[in-house]
Amino acid sequence: MVLIRLTKITLVLSLFLITFSVCASEKSVDQIIESKFKDYSILLKMDEISEENQILLYKKLNFILIRTKATKIVVKKDEALFMNIMNKSDDFDLDDYDFDELSEEYISLLNQIKKQQFELKYYATARFITWNYRLQLTDQSGFEEPLYSKEKGLCVGAGAIYENAYWGMATDFCYAYMTATVGEDSTTIKYNQSSVPVDALVSTSSIFWKPKEAVSFGAGPLLVYHSADYAPPTGGSIQDTNSFSYGYHILASWRKSSFKIDISIGDLKDYKSSIWQVGLQYIF
Repeated sequence: MVLIRLTKITLVLSLFLITFSVCASEKSVDQIIESKFKDYSILLKMDEISEENQILLYKKLNFILIRTKATKIVVKKDEALFMNIMNKSDDFDLDDYDFDELSEEYISLLNQIKKQQFELKYYATARFITWNYRLQLTDQSGFEEPLYSKEKGLCVGAGAIYENAYWGMATDFCYAYMTATVGEDSTTIKYNQSSVPVDALVSTSSIFWKPKEAVSFGAGPLLVYHSADYAPPTGGSIQDTNSFSYGYHILASWRKSSFKIDISIGDLKDYKSSIWQVGLQYIF
């Protein structure tokens, strides 16, 4: 245990010393450039760059690469400067300094780091939802019978997604305007009603895995508030028209650019059937 801790401490100290050494050497290059040109952008705008300054630019690229390897952090300013220098390097003539090799290694490192970094985005969503809702009907004599309402409609809302190239989390909230067909035709109760207006608030969350860039599979909780205006039978009543329910769902998604299509099936407490959702997202 002590040996493991000493090893960890040694690795941390080594990383710190490497980073400090790189920063100190890089700062000396920055000072030389700034003393001559005030800024790298001014140097890069010149039609001809001397061999001495070309070497300084190569060293700057190498310092950016070493520092990025050590910290595993992509600095936007460094990335922009690296690309600007590489765009200019086609005009350089240094046999002992391979700019292309540095570029390939840096771009590969950037891609690797960016795939692991999580990014927060927001999206708008529209999805078709259907389920069978459970009600309780009481007739004029006080006899009770379960009643089932087949409901479907469009749910529109917005959400947030936090993901990298391999994993992610998403949550959204939408308002659904649905229509219901409800009925019971048994020996004791006869009741039917169609085109019943239904309002629902649906909250969907998930944790998902991305085996490929465009494909993901996930699961998570569901929350639904249901409200409908069913017409009661003469002398009777209908219970449970307004309710809050919870459950879970599993989903599969396919993404192309800013658009994402998902299919979800889930289960809600006290609902007669599964909840099916087919949706389209636009990710900002």
